[in-house]
Amino acid sequence: MKIIHLSTSDFQGGAARATYRIHESLIEEKINSKILVDYKFLNDENIIGPANLISKAFIKSKPIIVKPLISLLKTKSTNLHSPSIFPTFWAKKLNKSDADIVHLHWVQKEMISIFDIAKITKPIVWTFHDMWPFCGAEHISYDDRWIEGYTKKNRPKNESGIDLNRYVWKLKNHNWKKNFFVVTPSNWMAECVKKSSLMHDWPVRIIPNCLDTDIWKPINKNFARELFQLPKDIPLLLCGAFNSNNQYNKGFDLLMKSLKYLKATKAKLNIVIFGADKPLNNIDYGYPTFYVGNLNDNQTLRSLYSAVDLVLVPSRIESFCFVAAEAHSCGTPVVAFKTSGLIDVVKHKITGYLAEPFDCLDFSIGIKWVLEKSCKDQKVNFSARERALKLWNQNRIGNLYKSLYEELISKKS
Repeated sequence: MKIIHLSTSDFQGGAARATYRIHESLIEEKINSKILVDYKFLNDENIIGPANLISKAFIKSKPIIVKPLISLLKTKSTNLHSPSIFPTFWAKKLNKSDADIVHLHWVQKEMISIFDIAKITKPIVWTFHDMWPFCGAEHISYDDRWIEGYTKKNRPKNESGIDLNRYVWKLKNHNWKKNFFVVTPSNWMAECVKKSSLMHDWPVRIIPNCLDTDIWKPINKNFARELFQLPKDIPLLLCGAFNSNNQYNKGFDLLMKSLKYLKATKAKLNIVIFGADKPLNNIDYGYPTFYVGNLNDNQTLRSLYSAVDLVLVPSRIESFCFVAAEAHSCGTPVVAFKTSGLIDVVKHKITGYLAEPFDCLDFSIGIKWVLEKSCKDQKVNFSARERALKLWNQNRIGNLYKSLYEELISKKS
């Protein structure tokens, strides 16, 4: 059995990491798995990137060429938009290959066009890492156009200029006549697919993202705090850095409001921020704050998850959320909102706390509840680790994908 994955990158971003981890799980199952990428970072012979400087220059030019088209959409949204209309050679290359299955992942930055996806003749499995496949050009949607269909009447009032989302959705609707087999990492994403006007009758299976739980495991808390020069005698809350491009969806405003509620209770704690080595835009979290910078290797991130008492994920939408899953695998509970893919990751009052969306007072109550519970008996920590071992280990996920591939190959035969 030979599987060819198509992914914009093998490392940059959560979708790329999810793709590589799925690939690793297949290799463990003795499946011939290769990833074709536009941007290669990892030293793995099974990952095939651009062959020469000319190819690399062409790849980098594509997003720049379509940027003027995107700019014709006037919107207050800072979410990423991808037209995916640039002609590419991928369909021809994939059709000539000896692959049994073509497995698509996050293929934006004009890696492959809507038209070329339709030209792939091999059986297609497509793991959705965000909402783009069933939306217009947007990767995250807060309205119902993807449910109703993109019409002139239901365009958001905060948009003007060219209706890029309607244009791209119509291209998908016109070109994608055969049903690909969709995999989603969460129940929420699967329900979105079933409700969408574009893909409501497409086959869908839920297979979570996976982790190597032998790497993502707890280490001694005091030792981990020494590594980062963090205090040992006070609760530490971890959250990622925020910037102007992701503040709304990642819930920076919700986090700050929640911390204000928490401050009113006179709770004693410190904040730890990863993803930045200094305050961005003079942010004051209201508590002593430690910045540990960008952490790109698994061992360092594992140590950080082990060093803290709690991870905060105030996102409005997550297809799955690796931060929460990785924290759980390291035995660290998570507080998040009861929304989207986070519902599949965090088990309320068992591995953390799911606050009502988007109730910041409840979020702050969740922080106090987890800290008190964790200090009392560590049961929530053990439950978090057990959840990761049971649901997201590579062996389980590799076998789930293997069964799906075998099913599709059998049907083709």
